[in-house]
Amino acid sequence: MKLLHQSQRGASTPAVVRTILFWMAMMLLAVLLWKMASQPASHPTPSVNSEELQSQMESKNIRSAHLTVYQSRTLIDAEKRDSSARFQTYVSNDQVPKIVRGLEENGVDVWIQGRQEPENNWVSFLIDGVPFLLLLVVFIIMMRRTRTSNTSGSAPGGPL
Repeated sequence: MKLLHQSQRGASTPAVVRTILFWMAMMLLAVLLWKMASQPASHPTPSVNSEELQSQMESKNIRSAHLTVYQSRTLIDAEKRDSSARFQTYVSNDQVPKIVRGLEENGVDVWIQGRQEPENNWVSFLIDGVPFLLLLVVFIIMMRRTRTSNTSGSAPGGPL
């Protein structure tokens, strides 16, 4: 009877491992889907150079401008008056006061905000994934210890 119980337990071990691996894969897939869904949808805005920005300012063809000031540069996201089309450009921070003055003189709605430099998505993904990877490593170590203790002749359910 004892032999039958051990053979049944040994036969179900791969099924348990497969089930655990399946659920771990599902958790990883859920995390990846959450990361992809939590990122804002980005519609590509055409980029222009600073000369094009200057010509749009001189022709008074800008309705609104949103300036995002980073540490080393400023992103200007502007909307044209005639077509409501958007464009963006980066300028150095020392040009910002002159550009803001020119925009305000033309009656453009200007919003300014400061931000840190955008992070690399892979870096943030790796940082967010470190706790999950640590849990995975601990789980693998525990599974190996259980496998070696079962193959070394100790009774199932015995001390590790």
